[in-house]
Amino acid sequence: MLFSPQNFDPPSAEQTLQFARGFNRMISIMICIYVIELASDTHMRTSLVAHHLTVILLTLWGAAVIYDVKGVAIPRLLFAMTLHMTTEQNFFLTMLAYRSNFTMWLNAVYASAILFVVIRVVITAVGFWAWSDAILVVWSGDPYSFISYAVLVFFPFGSTILNVCQVETVRALFGIAHKVGRCRLTL
Repeated sequence: MLFSPQNFDPPSAEQTLQFARGFNRMISIMICIYVIELASDTHMRTSLVAHHLTVILLTLWGAAVIYDVKGVAIPRLLFAMTLHMTTEQNFFLTMLAYRSNFTMWLNAVYASAILFVVIRVVITAVGFWAWSDAILVVWSGDPYSFISYAVLVFFPFGSTILNVCQVETVRALFGIAHKVGRCRLTL
């Protein structure tokens, strides 16, 4: 759907239902994780709070517009937005290994940081590609709901907020790599 939207346009009733089910399951899991993290971490940095609140807002908007489907443009944009949440595993694994005092290879930590940056750039490019297609479809065709237009207007701001917040994550990864490298030198 992301790279060949024409294969799903117009989506069948079954495809729409499957996408809505999958999106709602993802929302159920991701929002719970983010809310628990917000509630339990009293020392969370401001950029991470902004990231979590932006993700929650975008996914709740997504839940509101998922059934306003007249084509594949909105579901495609929603899928691209979810990639911001679902592609952070290398950061979590690096942090887990670091906090567990697991022996880390310096190259692996640098590779994790570089991979994180590359993934963010690709996700942002794909997201804006899906957004530009959605803009063309939504504003030139049948009327959509107000919330669909709101998602389209907010997406560039939300994506920018998410990426600015991720700068801290990249700094943390390169900081861990620097610290791992410095520890190696002292051994």
